[in-house]
Amino acid sequence: MTEHWRSRIMLMLESWPKMQSVSVHNKLTASGFDGSYPTVVRAVRDIRGPRFRAADAVSVPIHTRSG
Repeated sequence: MTEHWRSRIMLMLESWPKMQSVSVHNKLTASGFDGSYPTVVRAVRDIRGPRFRAADAVSVPIHTRSG
């Protein structure tokens, strides 16, 4: 990940903070980026942090049969 592409990601996330990494990767690829999707995911997480945080509690109880 070069500084050029990293700055492009930062600009995208400033304009659209909830943009998913797959959309970022698609836009970069259309502009000539030849890196992998996991590389973009790592860069997005470094810039924005993880998209979701852990839930405070379980929202749906899971019931299983005994035995």
